[in-house]
Amino acid sequence: MCNEYHMKKWSSQNAATIMDNSIIMPFVNGNVPNYEGTLMGVNHLFKEGFLIGDAKPSNFLKTVEGRVEPVDFGLVFKYDQLECIDDEVKKNIITDYIGGGFRHVPDEIKNEYNACMKKLINLLGNNSPTRRMNRKILSKVGL
Repeated sequence: MCNEYHMKKWSSQNAATIMDNSIIMPFVNGNVPNYEGTLMGVNHLFKEGFLIGDAKPSNFLKTVEGRVEPVDFGLVFKYDQLECIDDEVKKNIITDYIGGGFRHVPDEIKNEYNACMKKLINLLGNNSPTRRMNRKILSKVGL
């Protein structure tokens, strides 16, 4: 997802590469954003066609130019390719979203986010982590 995001946004020169069994990520210079900055980062990702299951300030950096860029792509996914996500990753996305990621999703895109989460839950069926979760918690999240 890192490469898809960076190639869409910048160019292939900012792509992640594998060297000596390590992933070399594109460098982003900045500071961890505040709550509002994180909302901006999540909204920007969404406008580019991506969602993040574990939306939180530490997964973004705010550049000196004022952009809020994602730096952790572990639970970033394209919302038009939900079926392609590995089931274990789907479980992690759902668990982290319910565990607090939902708090950093702007209200104006929350319905679309929840629709994607519901689709992931349905794709997992009986293997969804929500089967073992309290309805009150799921309701609070919007699921």
